[in-house]
Amino acid sequence: MARVATRMQALGNEPSGCAGCDRAFDRGSTMVAVEYDDGEPAGWFCATCIAEWKVDGHPPEKGNDDGN
Repeated sequence: MARVATRMQALGNEPSGCAGCDRAFDRGSTMVAVEYDDGEPAGWFCATCIAEWKVDGHPPEKGNDDGN
Protein backbone atom coordinates (compact mmCIF):
# COMPACT_ATOMS: atom_id res chain seq x y z
CA MET A 1 0.00 0.00 0.00
CA ALA A 2 0.95 3.63 -0.25
CA ARG A 3 0.27 6.87 1.57
CA VAL A 4 0.45 10.59 0.92
CA ALA A 5 3.77 11.96 2.19
CA THR A 6 3.46 15.66 1.28
CA ARG A 7 1.75 18.14 -1.05
CA MET A 8 3.14 21.17 -2.86
CA GLN A 9 2.29 23.56 -5.66
CA ALA A 10 3.99 23.05 -9.00
CA LEU A 11 6.17 25.82 -10.42
CA GLY A 12 5.26 24.82 -13.96
CA ASN A 13 8.69 23.65 -15.06
CA GLU A 14 8.79 20.15 -13.53
CA PRO A 15 10.72 17.70 -15.72
CA SER A 16 8.07 14.98 -15.42
CA GLY A 17 4.34 14.70 -14.98
CA CYS A 18 1.99 12.68 -12.82
CA ALA A 19 3.23 9.13 -12.24
CA GLY A 20 -0.36 7.87 -12.45
CA CYS A 21 -1.69 9.51 -15.61
CA ASP A 22 1.40 11.24 -17.13
CA ARG A 23 -0.39 14.62 -17.15
CA ALA A 24 2.06 17.54 -16.93
CA PHE A 25 1.99 19.63 -13.77
CA ASP A 26 0.84 23.16 -14.64
CA ARG A 27 2.04 26.14 -12.62
CA GLY A 28 0.08 26.27 -9.36
CA SER A 29 -1.36 22.75 -9.65
CA THR A 30 -1.11 20.46 -6.64
CA MET A 31 1.61 17.81 -6.70
CA VAL A 32 1.23 15.00 -4.17
CA ALA A 33 4.24 12.93 -3.09
CA VAL A 34 3.24 9.34 -2.40
CA GLU A 35 5.39 6.76 -0.68
CA TYR A 36 5.04 3.10 0.14
CA ASP A 37 4.67 1.86 3.71
CA ASP A 38 8.41 1.13 3.86
CA GLY A 39 9.21 4.78 3.01
CA GLU A 40 10.26 4.17 -0.59
CA PRO A 41 8.95 6.91 -2.95
CA ALA A 42 6.10 5.96 -5.29
CA GLY A 43 6.30 9.25 -7.22
CA TRP A 44 4.48 12.54 -7.65
CA PHE A 45 0.77 12.36 -8.48
CA CYS A 46 -1.91 14.86 -9.46
CA ALA A 47 -4.87 15.69 -7.23
CA THR A 48 -7.21 13.92 -9.68
CA CYS A 49 -5.38 10.58 -9.27
CA ILE A 50 -5.39 10.97 -5.47
CA ALA A 51 -9.14 11.69 -5.50
CA GLU A 52 -9.78 8.59 -7.64
CA TRP A 53 -7.76 6.41 -5.24
CA LYS A 54 -9.87 7.67 -2.33
CA VAL A 55 -13.02 6.60 -4.20
CA ASP A 56 -11.86 3.20 -5.47
CA GLY A 57 -9.43 2.41 -2.64
CA HIS A 58 -6.50 1.46 -4.90
CA PRO A 59 -3.39 3.60 -4.35
CA PRO A 60 -0.26 2.62 -6.31
CA GLU A 61 1.11 -0.80 -5.40
CA LYS A 62 4.81 -1.50 -5.18
CA GLY A 63 6.11 -3.13 -8.34
CA ASN A 64 3.32 -1.72 -10.53
CA ASP A 65 5.12 0.61 -12.95
CA ASP A 66 2.00 2.37 -14.28
CA GLY A 67 1.18 3.95 -10.89
CA ASN A 68 -2.26 2.36 -10.71
